[in-house]
This record gives sequence, C-alpha cells and structure tokens, in this order.
Amino acid sequence: MLSIVIILYKSKDYINNCINSIVNSNLYEEVLEILIINNNPNEEYNFKNNKIQFHCMNKNIGYSKAMNFAINKAHGDYILTLNPDTILSYNTIDVMLDTYKIHKNVGVVGVKVLNSDNSFQLSSIRKFPTPYILLTKILNRFFKFIPNLYNYSNINLKNFQDVDAISGCCMMIQKNTFEKILGFDERFFMYFEDTDLCHRLINNGKRVIYNPKTSINHFKGGSLSIFEKRFVNYKFYISMFRFIKKYYFKYITFLLLILFLLITFILLCQNIY
Repeated sequence: MLSIVIILYKSKDYINNCINSIVNSNLYEEVLEILIINNNPNEEYNFKNNKIQFHCMNKNIGYSKAMNFAINKAHGDYILTLNPDTILSYNTIDVMLDTYKIHKNVGVVGVKVLNSDNSFQLSSIRKFPTPYILLTKILNRFFKFIPNLYNYSNINLKNFQDVDAISGCCMMIQKNTFEKILGFDERFFMYFEDTDLCHRLINNGKRVIYNPKTSINHFKGGSLSIFEKRFVNYKFYISMFRFIKKYYFKYITFLLLILFLLITFILLCQNIY
C-alpha cells in the first residue's frame, strides 16, 4: 500500500488540483492515506477526502523536517512525496510502483517532470554538483555548445536510466529504505534535501531511477511574490553550498576562485559594446 505525503506553504491555488489528480489515477485504490502538512499556520484548509490526514505546524519548520514528521506517521510500504503544485498523469502511480516490481535494488524512482506548457523541466534529473559539473552549467549559460551536464542535457530523455538525483516534487521510496538512511537531512531547510537523499542511497548501494514512461506537471512556485521568489533563490544557493560543503569540502576554495573569475568575466562583458 502507498502513503502520499504533501507539504503545503501558500498552496491554496494548487492543492485541490493535485488531490483530484491522485483521486483520478488508475491505482487510487492502492493509496492508503494522503498525509498533508501545512507549514503556514496563517492559511486554513478544509479537505473532505476521507483518506487525508491533515496536520498544521505552528510555524514553517522547513520542507525536510515536515517530510520526516509526516513519513514517520505513514503506514504505507511505499511513500510518494509530492509537491502541492503538481498534477499526476493517469498512470503515474502505476508506473512508479511497477518499477519496484520489475527492477532490482531500487532506492528511489522519479518520472519526467513537465512545466505548465508541457516542456521538459530541467530539474527532473540532476547530476551531483561537483565543481566540474557546476562549471558546465555555468558555461552553458554563455556558450550553448557546451552541454549542461548538471541537468543531463547530453542524454536521451525518453530512456529509462539510472541517474544521480531526481526531483523531490515527485519521488517514490520504500518506507523501510527511507528509515534505514535516516530520512531527509533536516539541515536542508528547502532544496537539495532530495539530492542529498539520492546521494546517500547510492552510497548505500541503491539505485536512483528516472522512469520517463509517465510524467507529471509541476507549476513551480507560481503563487509566490517577487520578494518570495528571491528568497527561494537565496535558499536554493545556500542549500547548494551546504551540499557541496557536506560532500566536496576540499573543493570549496576552487569553487570560490571559479565564482570570482565568473563575476569578473560578466563585469568585463558588460563593458563591451
């Protein structure tokens, strides 16, 4: 049986569509419960679905901590983490569960993530941000002939394959596997908790699988204000730095040098007319 976990924060515009897509999926009978954690006590929600267990935090405790809280309460053998601004395809749950039945040593499964216009969302799959991988991403912004290896721009996105990391907006993991690696690292308030989870799974001999046989739509922060989006970007880079510090500490000096050279390059370019 499957437990679905969703963390809310200013999600009123999206959550009902997300729940409807779960209810309309072809394996809704496999869903034991939908655990919803509200990280914004200033917002009120009223759900009528009898499978929903709703918990409201007294403050924003962060994504990782809220996820760990919910998954600790879950009773399903499998856990599906979803962002509230996602819409599942009819067969998403079916395909993800089948991945565990067909393949061996699966740690976590992700699917193709699409934007609202059905274009591919780059964050669907990611390489671990080593200095070399990050450099390709930075250079790709200026020189399109250099592949962005961080977002796997050099592979066929139609192929089922093992990857470094998948997006936490839709990932499935067995509860006993999640417990064995001690859940999400709560030092990641938001962002990179999914990448960190995948890193620890691989270190423990498990596979991180991208299965593009199904897809979801992810609307990605559409209800945030400009100030909030800037705050989210700030949190993203703080979490990235925390991840690099955790796994690649010896490269930090090198990364700071690259950052200095990049800023210098941008400033020089701005003075060329």
